[in-house]
Amino acid sequence: MAHIGTSKFNNTKIHLLTKDYEAFVIREAESITDMQRRLNLIVNNLQGSSKVIPVGELNSKILESVTEEFNNKVIPMEANNVSEIPSNELMGNLMAEESVVERNKTRKKAKATKPTLAFNQQKLKGNLKVMMKTPRSSLKPKRR
Repeated sequence: MAHIGTSKFNNTKIHLLTKDYEAFVIREAESITDMQRRLNLIVNNLQGSSKVIPVGELNSKILESVTEEFNNKVIPMEANNVSEIPSNELMGNLMAEESVVERNKTRKKAKATKPTLAFNQQKLKGNLKVMMKTPRSSLKPKRR
């Protein structure tokens, strides 16, 4: 009787893990490393429950799971036979691309917050207009 319950539990566990695996995608603002940890946990639990996922299928899942920011790496990899690439090499390539994407985001933010010359010229023109409208007597330093 215990064997039947164990089998039923194991089937339920496999079913739930399979659903997690099929629905797996990278979360918003999640790093590739964190995504890899979550995916490895699911895959290892599936393998522990005697369900093996072939390398090609796992690699396809990884490539499908990442966001569009990684298209520079994903598209060329998909053109090759993904079952021939070791999963850890694939993840390493995605981590390298992630650092490039993050560096580009940082540069864009820095550029956006940097004041432009045109803005400074406008501000200067505005100050000159105010100064020209102000009577000369109020511009001179007051003597004590």
